[in-house]
Order: sequence, then C-alpha cells, then structure tokens
Amino acid sequence: MDLLITGAGGLLGGRLAQHLAERHRVTLLTHLSDPGLELESRPCDLRAGGDRLEVLLDEMAPEVVIHCAAESRPAVFAEDPHSARLLNVDAPVRIAAWCRRRDRRLIHFSSDTVYPGEGPARHEGGPTGPENAYGHSKLESERGVLKHLPHATVMRMSLLYGKPLARGNSFSGWLLERAAAGGPVPVFRDNLRRMLAVSQVCDVVEALLENPHQGIMNLGGGELLSREQFARRLFQHLGLDQGLLDVRSQREVHLAVPLPRDLEMNLECLQAWWGHPLPSVSDGLIREYPLS
Repeated sequence: MDLLITGAGGLLGGRLAQHLAERHRVTLLTHLSDPGLELESRPCDLRAGGDRLEVLLDEMAPEVVIHCAAESRPAVFAEDPHSARLLNVDAPVRIAAWCRRRDRRLIHFSSDTVYPGEGPARHEGGPTGPENAYGHSKLESERGVLKHLPHATVMRMSLLYGKPLARGNSFSGWLLERAAAGGPVPVFRDNLRRMLAVSQVCDVVEALLENPHQGIMNLGGGELLSREQFARRLFQHLGLDQGLLDVRSQREVHLAVPLPRDLEMNLECLQAWWGHPLPSVSDGLIREYPLS
C-alpha cells in the first residue's frame, strides 16, 4: 500500500514510518528534521500558503495519508497562535479536502485533550470541553477533517511514551533526561492519562490499514495512571533511583498552561474494533526499553 506520513521528524511520525516501511511503500513529508530513514522524503512546511501541499500530494498520490504533524508547545500557542493554527487546523483540513477530491483515506491524530478534565470516562459521542489552546485546536481540526471527509479515521490519542528516532520527544524521554542530569524530576500526582507506548500506536495503525474505522476513536493504554505513577513504573523498570522524583500537586505550581486533571477515556470502541486486550504499562515499557 502507498502511504504518506506527515511529521516524520517527530516521535510518532518517525516511529510509524520505520514500522510501516517493513510492509508498505512509505513516503514522508518533513519540515525541520530528518528522521534518518532511507525513505523517499519531500520537504514541506505545512504552515505555508500557496498550493505546494496539494501539488506534492498529487505527485505522490498516496492511497492513505497518515497525518501526525502538529504543534503542541505551549510557548508557540502563546507567542504565535496563528502559526499553531495553520499547522494544527488548516493543514489537516487541506489534506482532508484533497483526500475527498481524490477518494483517498486519511488517518488523523487528535488528542484526549479535546475532553474536559473531570467526569466519568469520556466516550467518543460524549461532550467535549478542551481546557487549553492545544486541545481547542485539535477539536477544531477534527470538525474540519470530518466535515470534508466523513469516512476519515480520527484518533483521540493519549500521552505517548517511548523512544524517538530523531528530535521528537516523549514523556518517558523527558523523565529520563532529567534523571540523567541528576534530577530533581518534577511529576504531578493529580494528572491522570491513559498513557500508551508509541509501539502500541504502530500496531493500531497497521491494523487500521487492513480494517478501516470511520470517524472518531479513543486511543489509549490499558491503565489509567498519574504522571507520578508512570514515572515510578519507568524508574523501577530501569532500576533508577525513585528518590529523584519531586512529586507535586498541580495546585502547588503556577502553570502557564494548566493541565486537565483527569483525562480518563472509555476505550470500548477501540477494544471492540481491535479485538485485542489493551497492553499494560509494564508491557509497553518492556517493548520500548528492553533490558537485554
């Protein structure tokens, strides 16, 4: 199958490209970073005007576009919200419009931050209520994508952990960098997510190519953990000193961009479609950080 992956210089796009290239023809759209893969790659700033994006899509003619590129840095949303919107909203909508015109498929990655940070486990048809600019941009992108391409797959993904290929980072990578520097490693006890390994996302996308899902689907791991609980599991797995962890409540810290307290998602749709048990954090850590 001919695939096009955006954002291959980041954690998710790079790992997906590496994984899917074993069985498919993969082409990359990149902007700032080379993922270091021996795959065809085209430079493209998805924030730029003009028709370069559409011209490249016509030239490469993928059967499926896997859109991973996104802006998540709070500083960019604060200092240049227009640039963040171009990447997070306008670009996926343009890609969806192209897919509609060419009758192609799109897998678009959104975020669990489109949900409110309290209440029972959020399901795909329930209320949304993003609490920061990133979440608002992701919700707007979902609506634009599905307006143009109702059969697109939109994955509301939780926080990722795992090893990047290039400059992309993950929560686990950040924890390990702080630990390697001697700490302290600040972590919150009151920020809950269905964190998942990037290798799990690769498995899900591989299955999506063979068994498409239309519309929105929550994507998370098998356990609901706080950042503190995940950090302890990671440090225990790697034999690191848990005394480096500086455990805090969000109420004790002034955050420029507040984090939703509890983003538990209902994953029944994912489980029914996938047909496999959701991997535990221990399973994910073994795959991402093998000890032998």
